[in-house]
Amino acid sequence: MPVFTSRTNSGLSAVGREDPMHETPWCGGSAATWIRRTKADVEHERSRTAYPPGTIRDKDEARDLVADHAATSAAAIGALAVHATLSVEQIAAFVGIEAADLIASGLLQALWSMGAAKFGHVTSTWDRCWERTLWTIDDKEVIATHVLPLLSRAEELAMTAGQDIHVSQGHDRHALLAAELALRIAEYTSVGTVLGERLSDLTSLFGNHTTRRGDLIAVRADGLRIVLEVVAHDNQKFGEKVDFWAEQLATPGRGHGMTMVVFVVAADPKGDASRARGLTGRVSAAIVKARVKHGADWRGHDRMGMVSWSDWFPAAGEMSQAFSSLLVRFPESRPTYASVLDAEVVPCAHPRDREYVAVIENASLLAQTPAWLRSRDRAPLLLRRMGQPQLGRVSEVMPARA
Repeated sequence: MPVFTSRTNSGLSAVGREDPMHETPWCGGSAATWIRRTKADVEHERSRTAYPPGTIRDKDEARDLVADHAATSAAAIGALAVHATLSVEQIAAFVGIEAADLIASGLLQALWSMGAAKFGHVTSTWDRCWERTLWTIDDKEVIATHVLPLLSRAEELAMTAGQDIHVSQGHDRHALLAAELALRIAEYTSVGTVLGERLSDLTSLFGNHTTRRGDLIAVRADGLRIVLEVVAHDNQKFGEKVDFWAEQLATPGRGHGMTMVVFVVAADPKGDASRARGLTGRVSAAIVKARVKHGADWRGHDRMGMVSWSDWFPAAGEMSQAFSSLLVRFPESRPTYASVLDAEVVPCAHPRDREYVAVIENASLLAQTPAWLRSRDRAPLLLRRMGQPQLGRVSEVMPARA
């Protein structure tokens, strides 16, 4: 049995979280059933349906609770804003408060009560157990009006990561798996940091102005970006996605030789085994085809690999030795299997260049980063480097709302 060294305490570790691949009881596909405050109000008025237990009917009271714990509330919002959909246990790992304490604090329920966030369940009916709920952003205008003015500049940056807050477009299982993968990589490997989907855009990787993005990025200590794409099912456009990434890796310009892509095949373990094998085969074939077309311009090394979820995580609560070194397969290449954490296997063009390793330090400020990789006390220093004023609450410099 391989032995792993965790970078965090047991209360925030993956060993204490429900495994979204093997344990989460998805019913009716890969989408959660969401419960919004606005919908609860309508149902209460129509049929006197009770509000969810532990929530606050009075919105002003909910806002007061959030205001009393503004930094923690903003941290939860910030994690959701970048990772889209999270379980309570995953939010806890980002915020740095154990799940039971987070629920007991009532902060998530208060965010729901004021309309900032919504919660969901994957079973046919909600069992009224908060520990098994999923969460996502509900109304970004509520956040802008009632949360943002409470924050210092450092807290605002941590929450927004310098971007507009977006509402999730669905794909709940996919988002949950990507977030779990980010948390496990951050906990059990030597990467410098991890970035969620909203920060995995091609603009930051290659300078391209496009809406395309990866599911997450692991940044190696030398600055190499390892883009991870979770492949839960096949579709007609998958080949186009692989070809697109291959072309970006081959195109000279900003970031050339500083990025690689790993496709993580995450077929449902309860599904048909032959379909899972077929999906793996199609991913492999797409990579081989893309390498034939673009690989000559990948700086002489393979920059596109694949791995199955079960290769790294064979069962609930289990991790293989291959995971600790992020061992992946390079289809029809030699060596076939290799660690993407090894700079000799996947070198970077500008090792430890300040431009590329700065993201590790910068990400330590952000709520999207797992708690054990964050350094809140460095916020004033980094803000000064960025030329940001050292102001207090955002409300002190914002115009009064009409």
